[in-house]
Amino acid sequence: MTLNAILDAAPHPVEVIATRELGTKIFDVNTIFILGNIADINMDHLVQKKIIDIVNNHCFFKIEFDYGFIPYRGMIPYRTYTGKEYKAEEHYGTMLWQFGKLIRDKAAGIFYMSTEQLNIYDHHLGISSRKNKFHVLSSCFSEESLTLMRQIRDSDQERNDCWMTVDGQDEWQSFCKGLKEAVLFADNKKADIAVISTKTHEDMLVAMGEYDTFVLLPNIHDTCPRTAIEAKLCGAEFIGNENVQHSNEYWFKQDVESIDNYISGRPKFFWETIHNDHYLSAVS
Repeated sequence: MTLNAILDAAPHPVEVIATRELGTKIFDVNTIFILGNIADINMDHLVQKKIIDIVNNHCFFKIEFDYGFIPYRGMIPYRTYTGKEYKAEEHYGTMLWQFGKLIRDKAAGIFYMSTEQLNIYDHHLGISSRKNKFHVLSSCFSEESLTLMRQIRDSDQERNDCWMTVDGQDEWQSFCKGLKEAVLFADNKKADIAVISTKTHEDMLVAMGEYDTFVLLPNIHDTCPRTAIEAKLCGAEFIGNENVQHSNEYWFKQDVESIDNYISGRPKFFWETIHNDHYLSAVS
């Protein structure tokens, strides 16, 4: 959804290409690339070859939504699936680690979801001399969603004093979101808590406007969870833990109107930064 919000704000036409389709594409040398999650990097030789060609021979920008240089896309999922702690030194030379390092060395700019996520990249891939190319973007939202959240928080609707949390689409997602932890936390605080599962994103936002407090206690490093921001923008109080990685960002601690102003401007910040970084890359 962050990517969609960014694309909606694009000042010029942008072609969207699925990773699996890259192997058959031919690009002009002046093409500028924006790389999101590269899901097929380990699956198809032609895709691998094309992505490496893009990284080595084109101007490109990278959006890091999670931890793509780690197997299973994060330290905690890695530990859950392998039973071992992730140690970068044990992965030197692997394709994922080398590719993560190559991106940091070659990108015209890299966007992270939170400062804490950027710090973890620095810790495992090394602090780069190109820090001026690294930017904290945060999650991005469409104008439609922002408008709906403003309407919800400005509504006179009476709120339920019960807390709420959201269910995952499956057992793994519920674990990642910390569903059991949220329910246990509420029980320990002697608070009632509703577990919400909605069919649409709009329905979830409307539900957030019906409760006083939203609880999110993820079990994984959640780089900038949208629901935490949405809860505040819908007028609810928020309870989180240290795995909500943007929770200590200055903007998230401000009043709701200031949070709205910050979040509303992030797609524009993205495109302005790309323009500036591309210009600096071209003249350096």
